[in-house]
Amino acid sequence: MNSVQPGPASLTPQPGITTVLLIRHAATAPMHDRLMGRLPGVSLTPEGKQQAGDLATALAAVPLAAIYCSPLTRARETAAPLTATLHVPVAIDDELIEVDFGEWTGLTFAELSARADWQTYNASRGAALVPRGESPAAASARIARALVALRARHPGGTIAAITHAELVRYAVLHARHLPLDRWAEIDIAPASVTRLQFPRES
Repeated sequence: MNSVQPGPASLTPQPGITTVLLIRHAATAPMHDRLMGRLPGVSLTPEGKQQAGDLATALAAVPLAAIYCSPLTRARETAAPLTATLHVPVAIDDELIEVDFGEWTGLTFAELSARADWQTYNASRGAALVPRGESPAAASARIARALVALRARHPGGTIAAITHAELVRYAVLHARHLPLDRWAEIDIAPASVTRLQFPRES
């Protein structure tokens, strides 16, 4: 399995390879101010809607076998132009939902920065816990499990999975056999595409 941030030319399907295009949802208003987590009803900004449209244009020639999506509003709104352009229906996959940030959900980053548990979370991600939420280790296991399931459903195909930044980071770290503590090395921009490839098992 390998991971890259692809350009359009690198998205051509390859025989015997299952390709998963992990897509972070496009921009939202609270993105830089607070931890949204699983808050309902967080929509894309006008900039985010433009990003989603540009994403659909960039992937218009990719023969997607399926599009999967987190159930959260911001992910579904990112998926909408893609499914309209490619005429491929969106399937909601709960395994792609954002990390459950428990009691941190909705707090501003200024509020979080004063908390010892948040400081530990960022300093020692591999062993950290989220109060009343989902640990990084559990979230990493979840996205790894989701990728195994998607691969099994679409052997040799190319699929899109629209999800959230932390899950894409964890998927890339897993693909590169790197520890969760190296999460900050993986930059996942809004509406970015990260390609994971799975060679056919012999």
